[in-house]
Amino acid sequence: MKLNKDWIWLYEHYPYNVPNGTYNVIRHEVTATVQFENAYPIPPLVQGIANGFSAANPNNGRCFMEVVNVTETEATVRTYVYEVVGSGGTVWLPTSPSDVRFHIAVMRDNFSKEVYLQNKVEGATKNYTALTTIAAGRKVTTEIPVGDYIINNGGKVSLHAGEAILLSDGFYAMPGSYLKTHIEPFFFCEHKASAPENRNNQEQTFVISDYTVEKTATEAIAEGDYYLKLYPNPSAGDVTIEYNLSRSELVEISLFDNFGKLVYQLKNRTPHEAGVYKITLTGVELQNGIYLCTLKTETGQKTEKLIIAR
Repeated sequence: MKLNKDWIWLYEHYPYNVPNGTYNVIRHEVTATVQFENAYPIPPLVQGIANGFSAANPNNGRCFMEVVNVTETEATVRTYVYEVVGSGGTVWLPTSPSDVRFHIAVMRDNFSKEVYLQNKVEGATKNYTALTTIAAGRKVTTEIPVGDYIINNGGKVSLHAGEAILLSDGFYAMPGSYLKTHIEPFFFCEHKASAPENRNNQEQTFVISDYTVEKTATEAIAEGDYYLKLYPNPSAGDVTIEYNLSRSELVEISLFDNFGKLVYQLKNRTPHEAGVYKITLTGVELQNGIYLCTLKTETGQKTEKLIIAR
């Protein structure tokens, strides 16, 4: 590599004092693996920057970071450092490989209700999420030109849907490709207390055995003007929790007994969109009494009493 006296590394504001001559350039590859604080249901979107440079030829001199691999629990990222070496040793080294720093952001997905995949060839890592359904194939929607959906050799695709994943005619995962499908509601139960033992000493049950989530409206709601309703109240069995959101937010729903003890808690994994929601708790085995239901979002909190009377 020949360097002229006025050669300038584009990312800096001054020329380096490198005399005319012929030099060897050593490219150091620097990688780092970052562990996520919490596991994700599918690999998340990772973006960032590092104080190294790319491997492109010619190199544009801009700070560079690329994502090598992302899983549900960690991400591996990479950059490069270039060292100019002459007969007397190192002439120029912008930063030592040991001093490279990566700054990354893990992006939370904003879900569409449905995702349609067709007329496309995947050759890299892609993650798709949908509140209800993901469909992939030749003619899964009229909104996209008709054509096969193909995952080529080396392509890595993850699909996460709340209710269903449909792979129809025209869907192809070629040899050497990777496909992961994951169906799970976007709420999960983080705490579920056991119900009192029943009279026949049968298998232990929980205070609430299951729940369903339904979005009933998408109308605009004034900022901060959200509500929480419980019905029927008093209840002798199943309970519906209705609430609204003015924007996409994380939601936590907790149920406490009259002594402040947590008996049930739901959290959603990622923000869901503005609108009106209903969560129906089924298989309720709560003892008679007064309970407190708390809806907590990123911007506020509401609490309502729930009376169980059988």
